[in-house]
Amino acid sequence: MTFPCPTTAAFAARCQTATAAALAAAATFAVPAQAASGSLDSLGASATEVTAGSWVDLSVAFSIITSATSYGGSNLTEPAPQEGYQEWFANWYYVDGETVSSVSLQIDGQGTTEFLNLSPGSSYSGSWTTSVLFDTPGQYTVTAGGSWAGEFSSYYSNESAWRNCYATDPDYGGALQCDAWNWTYSDGGDRYGIGGDFAPLSLTINVTAVPEPGTLALWLAGAALLASRSRRRQ
Repeated sequence: MTFPCPTTAAFAARCQTATAAALAAAATFAVPAQAASGSLDSLGASATEVTAGSWVDLSVAFSIITSATSYGGSNLTEPAPQEGYQEWFANWYYVDGETVSSVSLQIDGQGTTEFLNLSPGSSYSGSWTTSVLFDTPGQYTVTAGGSWAGEFSSYYSNESAWRNCYATDPDYGGALQCDAWNWTYSDGGDRYGIGGDFAPLSLTINVTAVPEPGTLALWLAGAALLASRSRRRQ
């Protein structure tokens, strides 16, 4: 609910300026900066040097932080009369919060989604482990990534008033006569989806070939021969 500015030229400009400032403040309430954040904290492997045909366990850890803001105040003491246009900011209140509803993770083409109910102004840490088969010799770069999703909501409320005060006898310093206070009430809010991507993490897995049966037999024979010679010398 709002009330029009006075028509008297001397006061109308002041009223319009103050009204514009109040609307700008309300707009600032409705469009805060997103502060929630998430990160991948570590990426690990059960082994980084394996032979072809080996399974490797890969684990990624993550953390999420949400924000919450709340402030307000009141000034319930009526201001003393002042000549001209006068304002009274009686009550103001603002609150916002972020929630996170899901976290998605990916490692080497595999993925999972964890559904959360993370409340405003809190944090959460979790992890996920998967197994990957490395069946071909070579050097492999394994990358973990992902994202998170949630919601931002806010609410604001303001209560203010304005009036005009006139000197009854300005030539002789007479008492001020004031109009009744004209009250203005405003409230509102916003709600929209938020989210972000995790900065990826990587590690390297080295995969060597499994020795052929003939090669293995020669190796075993050589080891036996060396052991036999060692015994003869003794």
